[in-house]
Amino acid sequence: MNSKQAGIQKTIIGLLVLALSICPVSPVRAGPIWENGRAYTGMLVDGAVETAEATIGHLETAIQVAEAAVVAANAALFSARAAAAGASGTAAAAALAAIGAAETAVATAELALAGATAAVPATVVVAAGAIGGTLIGEALRGLWEWSWGLVSDATSSDTTGPIYASATSAEMEALLPTLVSIGTGFNLTNTDFLAAGSSGLISQAFITQGAHMFIGASLGAAAATAGRFDEVLTAVADLQGELIEYRSTVEAFAGVLENTSFQSPVAGLLAARTNFDSAVAEARAACPAAAGSACSAMNTALDNAVAAFQSAQDAVGTVAFPALVGGSNPVFPDLTLLRFNQFLNDTASLGAAALPGQEIALADRLLLEAGVFFPGMTSFGPAIAAYDALGDTGGKESALFDAVTGQINLADLLRGSATTLSLNGAWLNIDLEQSPVTQEARAAVPEPSTLMLLGLGVLGLFGYGRRRQKVIRYSQSDVIRSVAV
Repeated sequence: MNSKQAGIQKTIIGLLVLALSICPVSPVRAGPIWENGRAYTGMLVDGAVETAEATIGHLETAIQVAEAAVVAANAALFSARAAAAGASGTAAAAALAAIGAAETAVATAELALAGATAAVPATVVVAAGAIGGTLIGEALRGLWEWSWGLVSDATSSDTTGPIYASATSAEMEALLPTLVSIGTGFNLTNTDFLAAGSSGLISQAFITQGAHMFIGASLGAAAATAGRFDEVLTAVADLQGELIEYRSTVEAFAGVLENTSFQSPVAGLLAARTNFDSAVAEARAACPAAAGSACSAMNTALDNAVAAFQSAQDAVGTVAFPALVGGSNPVFPDLTLLRFNQFLNDTASLGAAALPGQEIALADRLLLEAGVFFPGMTSFGPAIAAYDALGDTGGKESALFDAVTGQINLADLLRGSATTLSLNGAWLNIDLEQSPVTQEARAAVPEPSTLMLLGLGVLGLFGYGRRRQKVIRYSQSDVIRSVAV
């Protein structure tokens, strides 16, 4: 081999070594062990969302009926006051004083109902967060497995510009009412969440942060399909940071959820009724119906006031004002271990039909927002069901259930997912560097230091070509060793 041939051989070997250092063998496309996260959906099966909506709607109606009845009681007392004024002097004065006390009692009842009414919007906001955030969280978990646990064929409908771009706060705020409506049927706006104070803000974040990651993760996967690996790595950096924030939000929301309940006006109405009845009795004693037409008219009006007050009590007396979780007959009933296991079996046998329809609708809406689709799939529901059908990995979720009752409430489940289930790179603490999507992107996009080495290597080869050629013979091992040096 002459010197020119030896130089060519050395150049080729050097380029091969450099190429292998920059583009290692593509990783095996096997999903990482991102365990758990299936009881989320199990908590909201069996029409739980519809039941919650019905409970809240019935409660709101009851309060409105009671408020209207109290207004009627006040109107009747006004008529009683007018009638009593026409009675004889002493009787009129005593009756009017007693009617005044009855009016005070009705005012107390109004305050009790006003408190219950005021608590409803904030409680509804938290309930919306519980439903929407939980369903989006489970859909997101399916997306991680489907599109990042394995290399998928997620496809962007628009590849004319960058595929991955983090959604803005304004975009998420605009999307929130739609997501709430799809998930819960409630007509809520960002203003409603803000008006609920800190609990509203945490509820809003539970929904929007999960939705933001769903959109970002689907776009990142689509960027990988299109070979936009620099965009994939940008998505990885963004999403890994968002996972940390999301985990904190889920834990905080669990605290909000377990401390939120509807405010019952029943005790307040009962106390007011005691004072009301006492005042009415005094008015009747001061101006009995037989004492004349004025007193007779007053007593008739008082009868109407009593009936109206009773209607107010009846309206709310048969309605539960429950906590959202825990206690007696909560809005979101506890999930039993038996039902959880049945749910996992159902997803294996029934597929997407075992999932709440709201969850599928939310996932499909978020994919639409991202402009991402999976060829051959008309809905993301089957992908979520396929993930759920994998079962409870190592029994870790089952271990969260109470050992005695075999039950768990939604707040404890969310808290457990953010803490116990998120240890060692699982659930809400997944490491996206384990994903074959990330590994493929890392292999395709060299680090800056590697690019510098490549540049130096090329310059060295260029210099070598310009050196005076000498006849030097190398063995193959010598060539490899010289390149390594």
